[in-house]
Amino acid sequence: MSNFEHRVVDDTEVLHLLNQLVKMCTDIFCPSSTHHYFGFNSRLWGYLDITKVTFEGACFLAICIYSLKNRKLYWVKIFSTDLEMHIDPHSDPKAWESYFKSIVWLHYKPANCCDLPDSHGGDFGLECYTLNGHVFQCYLPEQSSDVDKLYKAQQKKIYNDIQKFSKDNVKQLEELFGTLKISRWILATPYNKSAKLSQYCTKKSLKVRQLGISYVADDFQIIVQTESSYSQEAFLLRRDSYQLSLNLDDTTVEGAMEFISYNSSFLEKLNLKLPKIHDVISRQEQIRNFLIQKFLDYQNLLDTLKKNWVDIYEIVYKCIQQRESNLVGMFMLAPSNAQPSRIMTDQIESLKKCIEEEVPTFKQADLEKITWGVISDWLIRCPLDF
Repeated sequence: MSNFEHRVVDDTEVLHLLNQLVKMCTDIFCPSSTHHYFGFNSRLWGYLDITKVTFEGACFLAICIYSLKNRKLYWVKIFSTDLEMHIDPHSDPKAWESYFKSIVWLHYKPANCCDLPDSHGGDFGLECYTLNGHVFQCYLPEQSSDVDKLYKAQQKKIYNDIQKFSKDNVKQLEELFGTLKISRWILATPYNKSAKLSQYCTKKSLKVRQLGISYVADDFQIIVQTESSYSQEAFLLRRDSYQLSLNLDDTTVEGAMEFISYNSSFLEKLNLKLPKIHDVISRQEQIRNFLIQKFLDYQNLLDTLKKNWVDIYEIVYKCIQQRESNLVGMFMLAPSNAQPSRIMTDQIESLKKCIEEEVPTFKQADLEKITWGVISDWLIRCPLDF
């Protein structure tokens, strides 16, 4: 087995190499005042002994590190924004309750919604209700991967809270609802994976109807709803107020190598650039793997957005397409001595600003995936010979 096969490329090591080459670019991206942040220590200088690149090649590599150029400022911006942004709704029960109440308020409008705070005498087993007769109880399960356990947990939640709704709190609810008839009791939960749960809801609904409770409508029904039941409202909240939670796994080196082995023709343009970055084959392979990992992470993120948040996907995709179109135009009109790295980084920076403005709720890590992914994608497909 070769030394390369034994060795897994480390993001930090690759970035050290990129940092060194950026330094060779005479402060194209990083003024001298920022050198301390990237940590140009003695280890980095060692790369000069094995690195043979042209100035253009260094510029080419410099575009790969543009995101780190502004990372410190970006962290500051995200930190301050997070203070105004709600956390991931799936992070804890209270966050989920707040999130789904926001969905209800958007859907039914504030004048038709009644909140039930639990700080003074309890909430009577309900989070809120609407004046058209819908009541909501929020529930964030501890896990969702085991469908049988999820079903049992949700079933237990329905059983316990319907007990409160139809027996324990009848007197309090009669005073609360007055002449209002409740036609829907809704379990608001992030996951609905079992048809058996719907069967259970129907069974319990029929039993509640038979109790003759004054506030229960003749067509009373227990149902399970998720945020996808209110796609437009969820989109608005995820875009503007609540942090997107994509929970994506990073591509492994092995996954990148497998992709490379089956897509050699797709990577021809990138392969032509690699010798200009480094003349050692093993190092070329490591850098290629690094870029392919970022490319695959990016594709996975786009696929997830397209599947679960198509409106946000369309916003992100439109931003990317606009920047790519501008990039092509800039290269067509640029003078012969123009620096490709400067043109590309300007467009990438504009892309980042566009996404931050349009969808301010992206996590930092997911924005980084988009950043690196677009860079890798352009390097793979770009026909220019740097």
